[in-house]
Amino acid sequence: MRSPSRGVRLAGTLLAMAVAFSAAQFAVTRGDDQPAATALAPADPAAEVAQLEQRVATDPDDGVAWQQLAPYYLDRAAGSGDRELVEQARHAVDEAIRLRPDDLATYLAHGSLLLTLHQFAAAHDVGTAARAAHPDSPDALAILVDASIELGRYEEAEAHLLDLLERRPDAAALARVSYLRELNGDLDGARVAMAQAETAAVGDLSETATIATLVGDLALAAGVPAEALAAYERAERAEPGGSLTALGTARALFALDRAGEAISILETSIAGFPEPALMTVLGEIYEATGRSTEATDLYARTAALIERHGAAGEDNTLEAARFHADHGDPNEAVRFARMAFEARPTVFAADALAWSLTRAGRSEEALAYLEHAGLLGTDAADLHVHAAAAYAAAGLTEPARASLTEAFRLTPYPFPALPTTAAQLADELGLGVPPEWAVR
Repeated sequence: MRSPSRGVRLAGTLLAMAVAFSAAQFAVTRGDDQPAATALAPADPAAEVAQLEQRVATDPDDGVAWQQLAPYYLDRAAGSGDRELVEQARHAVDEAIRLRPDDLATYLAHGSLLLTLHQFAAAHDVGTAARAAHPDSPDALAILVDASIELGRYEEAEAHLLDLLERRPDAAALARVSYLRELNGDLDGARVAMAQAETAAVGDLSETATIATLVGDLALAAGVPAEALAAYERAERAEPGGSLTALGTARALFALDRAGEAISILETSIAGFPEPALMTVLGEIYEATGRSTEATDLYARTAALIERHGAAGEDNTLEAARFHADHGDPNEAVRFARMAFEARPTVFAADALAWSLTRAGRSEEALAYLEHAGLLGTDAADLHVHAAAAYAAAGLTEPARASLTEAFRLTPYPFPALPTTAAQLADELGLGVPPEWAVR
């Protein structure tokens, strides 16, 4: 399973979510559009939150305080996976809209909340309204970049990003450059841009942690787990306890044959804040280490949690589709994937739908979505394996062999369960399995 909603991450669920939190946090403004100094780089964010909470307790009509509280709550939620913090952010946004609907800070808080909930069409509407009301705001462009990517409007996203870079070439903008490069198959270029973003983020611990985690994700995708682990350690030092940092750290440790440590980190993180992506990866590592009963139990809990998250207002259909395709009910996977593709026709939603249809025994239908999944040339191992599986199930041996060969050119490190699927396909297609892809 990919990163949760931000991830994870290759589906835009870390960059569109977690980086948006950081952008909103340091870009919060007062009603007169002048930067609020305390929102830029507070010495003690916890003390700042406490002060703001005291302000709204004393005066519930303090619209500026509500504006500033929302991104703080969202930033905390991005690092911890705490759903209650998202609900607090929702309330803060509602109050900001009630009290100061035309302020830039209100638009930014609202847009960040909608990105968090994966309501990308609504986030795009808010970004458009923010840009119309505040045409000089780089932050309105940041919302539009993220929402456009998740709506599959890649050319529009690139245009907004170029505008953003001209106005403010900071860490948040560079992180978005990295993601678009990655989507277009340029992993080396993505790593360069994200390293630049990490350098630019110095001075903002929350942003540093978010971007260092993404640096680690890209290193893992590039097949250098030791570098990935070092990046995750930087993220942990900057902001301890982040669930996405824990997820990456566990994947890197597993890639380094340190499964016991990976399990311990995930179990600790899940005990604090259960998150579907962490639980799924833990289940996959359980399976890889012979603990299949524990994995089955954990997958059942994960399915229930995904359902609760959806009921709470988050559009998590893409994550639900991926989970069910890999570990649940393939027919449910198809149902969720169709909804996801309709709402956000990205290359990843197309891949999820093709993979779900293949797992449900409907490979002929799956073939129709492979071209869309390969639209940008995204070079990800799981996309290639899923394409190989669809082709093989449809009896198209040569395209299946070509797709699996492409996968074997890459690394399976971000996906603990992928080598098992790849090994089964390789046996069927008469291909050898590279050592890096050997089932553990």
